[in-house]
Amino acid sequence: MKRDPLAVLARLERQTLDARRGAMVEAQGRQDRLRSRAARRKAAWSEAVEQAVTAEAELDLWGALSRGTRHVLDRAEAERDAQATELVEARAALQASLVELKRLEVLGERRRQRAEAAVLQRERIELDDLAILRHQRERGD
Repeated sequence: MKRDPLAVLARLERQTLDARRGAMVEAQGRQDRLRSRAARRKAAWSEAVEQAVTAEAELDLWGALSRGTRHVLDRAEAERDAQATELVEARAALQASLVELKRLEVLGERRRQRAEAAVLQRERIELDDLAILRHQRERGD
């Protein structure tokens, strides 16, 4: 049994598409976790700043704590921004796979339609030939 190369390519592209969907979902999950972590760090920083402002005797302690918390917050936000690029790339790869899969499916459908049209054309030619032979026999040629 001969396999249609377009069907094989389409199947492979579907597998790639599934893998890219998984990567995009994973990247989206990481983005959500990083966003949540940044929000927690921002709340901790706000609390440290508030404590630093209200506690005069412990101003140095809370000031250092707020600076450290701010550093951690900045690092979390930078990590989230870097990961956002990965998410954009995953979405672009997914879109490219969708386009390629659609192209392969359209090519396969066109090939199938051309094959059906060729079969129908051959059948019409055979029927015409049979009709001509029958007509010639009836005329006595």
